[in-house]
Amino acid sequence: MKKRAIIPGLTTKGKIWTTLLPILGLTLAVLGALVGACTDWQMLADEAKARGFKPSASIENIANELQLTRKGKSIFYATHPQLQTSAQFNLRCGSDGDTTYTLGCYYQDKDKEKTEHIAIYNSGVLTLDENGYHYDFAADRSTTALHEMLHAVYDRLGIAEKAMACWDASTIANEVPSLADSLRVYSNAQYCTEAYARIGSEYIIALSGYNRPTALADRDMLSVEAKQAADRMVEHYQKYYSFNYKVAEAHYSNILTKLSLSNLVTALSDNLASERVYVQSMIDGYYYYPTFYNYISANNAIDSYNSRLASFKNVYSTFAKIYDILDSETDATLASL
Repeated sequence: MKKRAIIPGLTTKGKIWTTLLPILGLTLAVLGALVGACTDWQMLADEAKARGFKPSASIENIANELQLTRKGKSIFYATHPQLQTSAQFNLRCGSDGDTTYTLGCYYQDKDKEKTEHIAIYNSGVLTLDENGYHYDFAADRSTTALHEMLHAVYDRLGIAEKAMACWDASTIANEVPSLADSLRVYSNAQYCTEAYARIGSEYIIALSGYNRPTALADRDMLSVEAKQAADRMVEHYQKYYSFNYKVAEAHYSNILTKLSLSNLVTALSDNLASERVYVQSMIDGYYYYPTFYNYISANNAIDSYNSRLASFKNVYSTFAKIYDILDSETDATLASL
């Protein structure tokens, strides 16, 4: 006598599959969820965009100096970064006015794909050594590239990640005067992405507790809340790049050089203004009382003034040269057009 199937028409083999199919389906669903969770689809999309991009040797060198992770490099190359001379750079990044300068910009085309770009100003000068001052323009270029890449990173963050990044960046900015001052010109819509990019490209190593004097920030001066925010940001940024202390030191040195030259130019200018008054008084003294003593005094005052003026011109020449090199609008390439 045949055994009856539990379900009419279903064989014993069929019963086994009926039992296994729900389990197999659940297993596949779990595996699919795990694969989805463990696969960085955004990175794969960025790598696909980057595949058709051939970086120049200079851009490849910048990527290496920044010690980008696979995730960071995929984003950087997905934006097709380029070093551009002044005419091309100003066309893409716009003019910056007479009292400031721009070294880079991140922008998206207004097409359907919203193709991304990073432009970095190429002055053609790598270093300057003059009057005892050293400036590393290559370090500024690397820092600028990282800053612009972080704008692209911020655009890719989810809503919750952006909220946390904005909160942490704002917490830090409220306690770091130089950062707060640099962010005042930005609108509410730009504030978070700019704070995020500035902290990650310039401040984060100092905020991490790296024990070197800097011109930017002192972790020891932060509140507990700001230190915790800095620690979260350190961990976050390291998903995209490792800290290159050599580049950071060179960039910090550049900041100190500009600050030192600016202070010295101001001090020498003030001293010259006072000395001009003194020289004029010596000349007036000789004019009204043309004695030999007054003649010698006036000439000594003039010689001293001219010596100080020559020193001022040397310092100011170096000061102006650095800013002229940094400013794409005064670049020789643009001036020749």
